[in-house]
Amino acid sequence: MSSIYKLRDFEKKRITVADLKSVPDVLVTEEVKKCFGVSTSIYFIFDKTWGKKLSLEIGCSQGLVYGFIRYDDDHERANNLISFLGKKLNFDFYEVNS
Repeated sequence: MSSIYKLRDFEKKRITVADLKSVPDVLVTEEVKKCFGVSTSIYFIFDKTWGKKLSLEIGCSQGLVYGFIRYDDDHERANNLISFLGKKLNFDFYEVNS
């Protein structure tokens, strides 16, 4: 079951993927996919201390992070990771019912 987490006032906060990459103990990976000949970057986030990929995709719009999508059932782990990022980068988020 997936869940969507949105950043509050993401346009004002202006957080980028580079900002996420700058947080210690967090690894952001980029996967480039082609759809109808157009390359699209999809970013995933890892908690280095956990040692396992968390299925957390970063949602971006015009270079700004607007939210995260969780694809696995580890709700608590995803929530903790996003909370950690929120504290480090000074943003608040809320879960959208999916």
